[in-house]
Amino acid sequence: MKKILILVVVFMMLFTAACGKKEEEQKSSAAPAPKSSEVEAELPTPDDIMGLWIEEEPEEEDTYMAAVVDHGEVDIYEVYIDDYYDKGGYASLYFAGDLTAVKTKDGESGFVSKVDEERRDDEGMMNYNDQITFVLKDGKLMFKESQYDEEYFVLTLFKGEADPLQQGMLNLFDIAHMEKDPLEVKGEYNVFQDYSNLFFCYVVTVTNPNKSLAMVGLSLEIKGKVNGVDTDIVSYYCPNIAAEDTIRIVSQTRIESKDVTDVVFNIKTMGNSSYIMQDEYNIPRSDSITVSNVQQKKGDLQSYTIDITNNGDEDAPFLTVCMVYRNKGELVVTNERMISDTLKAGETRTVEIYSVYKKFDFDDVEFFAVR
Repeated sequence: MKKILILVVVFMMLFTAACGKKEEEQKSSAAPAPKSSEVEAELPTPDDIMGLWIEEEPEEEDTYMAAVVDHGEVDIYEVYIDDYYDKGGYASLYFAGDLTAVKTKDGESGFVSKVDEERRDDEGMMNYNDQITFVLKDGKLMFKESQYDEEYFVLTLFKGEADPLQQGMLNLFDIAHMEKDPLEVKGEYNVFQDYSNLFFCYVVTVTNPNKSLAMVGLSLEIKGKVNGVDTDIVSYYCPNIAAEDTIRIVSQTRIESKDVTDVVFNIKTMGNSSYIMQDEYNIPRSDSITVSNVQQKKGDLQSYTIDITNNGDEDAPFLTVCMVYRNKGELVVTNERMISDTLKAGETRTVEIYSVYKKFDFDDVEFFAVR
């Protein structure tokens, strides 16, 4: 009887222990897992580090690193201090990319930035890495030039009043992330013979539709087929273009054949680096130099007198007078004449222009001047 009682007691103890264990397992499994938002809340967000960050202790007195962070994007610049420049220096794009909050392999809070490939292709960057990891520690933003480096660049959030050079960086960042309209490009050309030489002449009209952004660092490219062969016909300097302005580029170049087809006109830019604030740099408009009072002179040579006026606020040290000859509206030939004497702001000057194109058939000639 005692044995039976002992067995019953042992069985009851085991049953109670098993039930208790099962209850704890059920409670444990029923407990809600931490939400992903609670985990993410432990990480900083890109909005937490918005602003201008400046290198704390640069190795050189005239060079430092800076970063601009805004709305999940970061631009890093290498800044050069030089009094030669109006703003006291200049900034070169070092790296640009997005920002994603992470825990680093050392368990520290930080961000990973993947490079903006389009901007790297268009603008070029001094850093060739596909991504950069930032560490945020003790209010400092730190990054290495590459994963193999030991030393960090250490940046602190700038809270003072930006000097012209720092404001320039902020403007660069704003421009890089603004919606921008592309240039509008139209061109016309003609191939003409002058004695034994063939020439490709052209008139290219370029419009900048952006309301607040001027464009600089541009170049004209004209490509096409010559005798059926793909050819780079023209690669030429393009003047700066003020905001909401239109310019024309006129010139000519020698060519091997009259068989020219599939001509394409393009203006090559430096990506975001070609855009600058019009109000800040005051790029002269095309109508700041005007031509008037065109008078044809009699004689063996086709010659004219014209009045050139500088309507702008700055002197024009060099000018080019462009001539476009047409017959029944079609382009016949173009010509250019350089004016090397400075035309002061507000000055009007009468200039005599000689042309050798009397032998060409044309019924209209247009004059205009460009800086």
